[in-house]
Amino acid sequence: MGVIATYGLRPHEAFRLDFDRFRERNPIVFVQPNTKTGSRLVWAFHPEWVERFSLFSVELPPIDLTRRNIKVGESASHYFRDVKLPFRLYDMRHRWAIRTLKYGLDPSLAAKQMGHSRDVHDRIYHRWIEESVQQRAYEALLQKADRPKPP
Repeated sequence: MGVIATYGLRPHEAFRLDFDRFRERNPIVFVQPNTKTGSRLVWAFHPEWVERFSLFSVELPPIDLTRRNIKVGESASHYFRDVKLPFRLYDMRHRWAIRTLKYGLDPSLAAKQMGHSRDVHDRIYHRWIEESVQQRAYEALLQKADRPKPP
């Protein structure tokens, strides 16, 4: 669950990571090519969660990785539903997308890390942009020394 929350992965992708590379204390995860949208690099948002959730020593439950991705994801989702998680496992992926916006990550980069197009990203997450996020972006732009000045 911590890997999905920290990296915004699809549930099946938590089982399709290059854990050898990750365990070398590189907090960037490499999603392997045998996923829904292929290989990609993903950065932690919040990076503090790597330590908080002990992700460098994560132990995945035994699961038949020869199964199709959708079945692996369904198994993970069912497990967390059965233990009465108060939200859906996939909701953590959505929260990661919103968190990257609050951090100020360009939405094109967030889309790439999530493994989809900018159009898909905008269609899904645009409605979740809160007023406070827009206000912070506005204030940051006004503080830029090279911003346009009024005539």
